[in-house]
Amino acid sequence: MAGRGRQARIPGEVAERMRGRSWRAGCPVALDELAYLRVPHVAGAGGVREGELIVHAALAEEVLDIFEELLLQGFPVERMALVDEFAADDHRSMAANNTSGFNFRPNLTAPERLSWHSFGRAIDVNPLWNPYLRHPRLPAVEALAAGGGELEVLPPDARAFVDRERARPGLIVAGDACHAAFTRRGWVWGGAWVDRIDYQHFEKPLAR
Repeated sequence: MAGRGRQARIPGEVAERMRGRSWRAGCPVALDELAYLRVPHVAGAGGVREGELIVHAALAEEVLDIFEELLLQGFPVERMALVDEFAADDHRSMAANNTSGFNFRPNLTAPERLSWHSFGRAIDVNPLWNPYLRHPRLPAVEALAAGGGELEVLPPDARAFVDRERARPGLIVAGDACHAAFTRRGWVWGGAWVDRIDYQHFEKPLAR
């Protein structure tokens, strides 16, 4: 199991799990534009486990390269299951610290737009350990620098992980193995955003 993962077209059984959940009518990508990945990773409790991930087929080999690199670096990924195990509910998936990719849903910050997860072009890594932060009035970076008062933290149980100065396995910080594996290949990290901070999130968008 250890080593490089593998990709395939979406199997029929997986497609049935997705229909009406992560993939629904109106989705901007067809099922045959997506790839199903089996991905070995260092589990949060140690040892190597194989997870499931769905991404756009054009990114599949690159994503396998990234997670092979993280495996070799010993970067832990606590859980990697399809969001369909959580009825495609992003909040439930985050609370379970589940690393996931494709999910047809709105952008959390701007609900009038689709998230890049809807295109299979975004991945959230260890979302409980790497939370999403926003503030009702200030850019999140300013609010965090001022002490974090009124910051909304998602998932809510992730507040203990807002302090990025405390080094813990599985946290993502600028320059670490996870950050480097994605950004070196042109992925954008939400942890570097100003208006909100999304430590878990990497995306490789198309020009709109």
